[in-house]
Amino acid sequence: MDEQNKSGQDQFNQFIDGLIGDRAAGMSPDELDEMKKDIAIEVEDALNRAVLARLPDDALKEIEDYIDNNEDQSALAELILAKAGDAQLDLNAITMDTLLQFKALYTGEVLADDLDEVGDTDDDEAAIENEDNAAAETEVVIPSEDRPADDGAGFAESEPAAEGDA
Repeated sequence: MDEQNKSGQDQFNQFIDGLIGDRAAGMSPDELDEMKKDIAIEVEDALNRAVLARLPDDALKEIEDYIDNNEDQSALAELILAKAGDAQLDLNAITMDTLLQFKALYTGEVLADDLDEVGDTDDDEAAIENEDNAAAETEVVIPSEDRPADDGAGFAESEPAAEGDA
């Protein structure tokens, strides 16, 4: 592993450790390792989705063809990076944005961009007309120390918002 990849992996591990924080207290080393692996998979999936979502359709078609026609997927990451380069995507910005969004979701924080978007959509009039239904349908994800055992990523169950929270 070259120094740049090692540094990137170290930063990724620090990000994961920062997300876990105090939740690691009382965990066995095996439980902590499993939690880190689960979170790493979720973060990597989020990063992959963010890059793929920004690729043009022709690049996505080429990637899909590669997946469909090759049993050996070892070159898939290189193909995606090449297509991202061809599309002149700013991978640093995409990575930073995705990590901040993931952290906010994981920790239950609200991003400033989320607050800016409130009240800025054309859907506000429809939401006002359906105000009674909107409160009942809105879900709030609450991080929980007592999350279900099958939820390795540390996300709590979704709970309907209280009527006064909407």
